[in-house]
Amino acid sequence: MGITEKLRELIPNGYGYNSEFAHTMEAAAVEIERLRQGSDVLRKELAEMSAIRGIDDRFGGRLALMLECAILNPNGYFYEACALLDEYKAEWEKVNPSPPTFMGEPMPSDRSARLREKIRIAQITAGEDAVAANLRSMGLV
Repeated sequence: MGITEKLRELIPNGYGYNSEFAHTMEAAAVEIERLRQGSDVLRKELAEMSAIRGIDDRFGGRLALMLECAILNPNGYFYEACALLDEYKAEWEKVNPSPPTFMGEPMPSDRSARLREKIRIAQITAGEDAVAANLRSMGLV
């Protein structure tokens, strides 16, 4: 049994009923539970930070050395430096994925449905010919 359960047990049973005592104990139990949840969040963030630090520890020295080599001999080490940088970025992408850009990618179905709906409304309100000419000029039809 945790401390919050013990505190809540004392409220109705212990020392005669005192409303100020009961409110204080309930507030303490709530605060302890809030702090416990906060510590769980901090543990998760700490685990993420240790993963990030592990990536930096593995790649930091090699990236610095490769940069120096690429500066001294750009023809000999440029591609190796790019490969190492790509490997570093791939590791970062595992920990902190970047959001999709949708540039050159297929349009998500919800966005294409909204676009089709806007086109349909525009066709109704502005007339079929004007909208069709506008869509043709934009290369959408």
